[in-house]
Amino acid sequence: MIVLTTPQREALLALAELHQGRVTPEIVVEAARDPASPLHSAFTWDDAQAAHEHRLAQARVLLRRVRVEIETGTRLIRVPYFTRDPEAAPQEQGYLTLPRLRAQQDLARAAAVAAMSRAARALADAKDFCEALGLGEELESLRRDVLHLRERVEYHAAK
Repeated sequence: MIVLTTPQREALLALAELHQGRVTPEIVVEAARDPASPLHSAFTWDDAQAAHEHRLAQARVLLRRVRVEIETGTRLIRVPYFTRDPEAAPQEQGYLTLPRLRAQQDLARAAAVAAMSRAARALADAKDFCEALGLGEELESLRRDVLHLRERVEYHAAK
């Protein structure tokens, strides 16, 4: 995981200023090529290692794109076939299949709690972003509902 340092943050803000508030990844990479740039250390400059890391990122995208249709009894839904292993350490990679999760209730609940936690964080970020733009608090109620559902799933898992 990349940790953004204060000099890197300042360099990114300066790039935004230099480019009238619109930056692209290409602009950032070009600025980071300079070994004196604070952004330089955030990138992998060894081409073989960078290529390997890129292929791993592509593999993650492929895994996320596999979706299956499930009949719930009331409707047909499309869901991811692979999901992050809820027992994996934060820096560890690993995905579990939907059938494996469905066969192991403890893993299924842990995966559901993790999904709801991600959703709640995304809603909190969206709410803050909307507030920064002066668009109000419309998302707070939905975020609370997601957190409440997560707590219910965690409670039933503890029983």
